[in-house]
Amino acid sequence: MLIPLITSTPRISTAEFDNLEKGIGGQLPPDFKDIYLSINGGNIDDSKDSNSLLLPGFLPIRYGKVPMEHGL
Repeated sequence: MLIPLITSTPRISTAEFDNLEKGIGGQLPPDFKDIYLSINGGNIDDSKDSNSLLLPGFLPIRYGKVPMEHGL
């Protein structure tokens, strides 16, 4: 199921993703990497009809208001 994002952050490079893995001390699953190299986080439409998962979105690795890299 493809979930459209209403906002997204700039893409990250493979080197930036590799820095995240280095920061956490391990490798993330290939599917996770593929998703983040293509979208790097964003917000999902929060209307109930279009978001049956009730998931607000995905945190970006870099470039967002609260990127994952700040938690490392």
